Amino acid sequence: MPVTQAEYAALANFRYAIRQFLRFSEEAASHLGLTAQQHQALLAIRGYPQRDALTIGELAERLQIRHHSAVGLVNRLEKQGLVMRRPSPADRRQVYVALSAHGAEMLERDGPRVFRQGLHMYLDHPTASENFERPERTLRDLAAVLETDARWEANGPVGPGLYAEARVFENFRGLINEIAPHIGVSIRAYGFSEYGEAEGREGEIITALVEAVSVDFVTMAGAGGAVLEVLESRRRRRMDELTEARNRATAAEARVTTLQGELTEAQGRVTTLEATNATLTQERDSLQERVRSLNTSVAAAGARSAVTTALEASNLPEASRTRLVETLSANPPMTAEGDLDAAALTTRTNEAIQAEQQYLEALTGAGLPTGVGGGKPTNEASEEDLTKGFQKLGMSEEAAKVAASR
Repeated sequence: MPVTQAEYAALANFRYAIRQFLRFSEEAASHLGLTAQQHQALLAIRGYPQRDALTIGELAERLQIRHHSAVGLVNRLEKQGLVMRRPSPADRRQVYVALSAHGAEMLERDGPRVFRQGLHMYLDHPTASENFERPERTLRDLAAVLETDARWEANGPVGPGLYAEARVFENFRGLINEIAPHIGVSIRAYGFSEYGEAEGREGEIITALVEAVSVDFVTMAGAGGAVLEVLESRRRRRMDELTEARNRATAAEARVTTLQGELTEAQGRVTTLEATNATLTQERDSLQERVRSLNTSVAAAGARSAVTTALEASNLPEASRTRLVETLSANPPMTAEGDLDAAALTTRTNEAIQAEQQYLEALTGAGLPTGVGGGKPTNEASEEDLTKGFQKLGMSEEAAKVAASR
């Protein structure tokens, strides 16, 4: 049975849902400064069942890559501070890969790497609509830049944190100096988070920073960021954005599961149809061969009848007529449609008769007698000449005489 339109539609929807999910995943990874494979690796570690870590071999299996490729991938993620290796408590020779820690350890580890010299500082964080309409921000709000890379200081002026020097632009310098005691600074960065409890609160906890967007002057800093000679802050990612992204991912995964079932069913039908098609093709080929054989037989019979009729009207001896019938009807000319080509057969027959007549004349040294094929020769010399001619064709003397007398 042929694949129905509904089945084609189901397959198309399945592929569309997969593409939507993959695009969402790729865009999320790109915003975090990660490759798609790095993103998938972190998700595999985060979502591994019953453990918060997995071996290199298990990661390779989850990502369907070779073991040495998984080793290189983990090395790069470890250099970025996104994962860490730890020995197995049961077997020190075995190493597990886990996501990195959060909080101060994360800032100490990731801050100097992502908050680099030249990073922009703006007045206020953008609103959601501003971030959507102009993600690159506006020059009117660009107030300063970092003059040095951020550094971790355990005993900084206001306690442990990230510190860096900033250069405030002249047209903002008076404003910042005047309101500095009353404002703070807050970072905007991409990173990873997980749901958990920290500092007495439950919710999304930042576990790694991967790319800084800006450090902004704000009225209320997220984690005590101050306008001193330094900049330090941490701000949780927006919960509504995370919730929306997770809902989209969950819906896409559910759609993928449904379409996978439909695809499996359609593939089963395709397999059955392919087997049926193979059987029908074999039967068709067999029937076509039988038709060709029958056409050949019919053409041979028709050729024999036509050649016999044409030869009866000639003055050739019976032996010649018999031989030409067998020769001309054995492999008759056919048309492209598989029918007997009567015109070509007539031409071939006439040419054969003419050639045979010329051959016999050459053997006997004279024209054929008037009565050949129908009555007696008009003189003995002619019959004798025919007898000699037939003997030269390989006939016995007795057979040659019989053929010449006809």
